[in-house]
Amino acid sequence: MGVKYPETNENCNGCGRCADVCKVEAIDIRGETSYPNYNLCIGCGKCIKACPNEGRDIKEGGYMVYVGGKSGREIINGISLRLMDIEEIINLIDKVLKVYTKYAQKPQRERLGAVMHRIGTGKFLEEVKLLMYSEV
Repeated sequence: MGVKYPETNENCNGCGRCADVCKVEAIDIRGETSYPNYNLCIGCGKCIKACPNEGRDIKEGGYMVYVGGKSGREIINGISLRLMDIEEIINLIDKVLKVYTKYAQKPQRERLGAVMHRIGTGKFLEEVKLLMYSEV
């Protein structure tokens, strides 16, 4: 999922349009300026597009990748990882598949989330991280 975290620039006049479109209420209007709350912001970028005065810039962009999630009868939330570019995502997928293959009791039949849960999410992600940064 692409993310774009906003920052306010000098064009902001505090009209509040950005706050109106923010679904997580991560924008405060004080006087003639809007302020993003990065503790709440999910990086959807809607406030950037909605500003009629071009008063918001992209402070930081990238991608949010969720690993090990599942929908259906049993819903499991994936672990979110923030990555900066497509090459990092491809590298992550490659390493996740290597670690999955190492631990899956029934490869191609056992779900990734089940493998992560069985061996421990922390251990799984640590091995992925070691592979990602050891093969430079």
